[in-house]
Amino acid sequence: MSCGLLQLTSLQTLKLFRCRELKELPRDIKKLVTLKHLEIDCWESLTHMPYGIGQLNSLQTLPLFVVSKELTASSSKHCGGIDELNKLNNLRDVESLPEELLQNLASLEYLKIWGCPRLKSLPRFMQHLTSLKVLVIEKCEELDLCIEESDDGTQCVTTLQKLKISGVHRLITLPKWIDNVTSLKRLDIYLCPNLTSLPEEIGSLTSLLSLEINDCPNLTSLPEEIGNLTSIREFYIEECPNLTSLLEGIGNLTSLQTLIIRKCPHLKERYQEGIGEDWHKIAHIPDFEYID
Repeated sequence: MSCGLLQLTSLQTLKLFRCRELKELPRDIKKLVTLKHLEIDCWESLTHMPYGIGQLNSLQTLPLFVVSKELTASSSKHCGGIDELNKLNNLRDVESLPEELLQNLASLEYLKIWGCPRLKSLPRFMQHLTSLKVLVIEKCEELDLCIEESDDGTQCVTTLQKLKISGVHRLITLPKWIDNVTSLKRLDIYLCPNLTSLPEEIGSLTSLLSLEINDCPNLTSLPEEIGNLTSIREFYIEECPNLTSLLEGIGNLTSLQTLIIRKCPHLKERYQEGIGEDWHKIAHIPDFEYID
């Protein structure tokens, strides 16, 4: 590609279409500091992203990020690794994550996917992340976590210890592969306005120590299978105004030490200390508090 392109220091949009032999972008593309949109329709031939692409602080559109399949190349002075993607804080139009991005990250322990409002699905990459312990998904309004489900659960990471889902507006229930994440110790679900239920498979999370559900206005009930979570110590339910009751078998949660309920009017009446209809079911919990 002609280096004359790099003299266009005020360039805001760059579209490269039908460049089927394009193997790499200019090494000094980082000099296009005003670039906002980079669109390429032929990614198959690209071998990597250039080192320094993370310096394009104005970049908003980048449909795909290509990571070199060669680990030695990824660490060279010409090839940008996945850490470059982490620097592109203004990206807005990411619709998918390529499987190639994560195939070589067997040692990755923490993954955060944040602020991708057009991201629609996660690729079937989970089986490659064999060391992943923490997965955080936030502000991905269009993400459908169930769209790529497989019957055998191979996309699930069995090493996962913490899962946080926040601001995923299309989340109606948790994906069924949740029952394979038996090492999970903490599950947080925030700001999911269309969440209506939790699957019965959640009862398989026998290592779970903490469960928090916050600001899910359409959640109406909890599955009785939560009663199988005999290791759980902390349970937080906040701002779920349509939740009418806890599970019948909450008394089975003999390890439960803390139960905090906030701004759940139906639960306030039902579990009011001493006089509530179901107070006796939670009276054994040492640290119980209702907060208006």
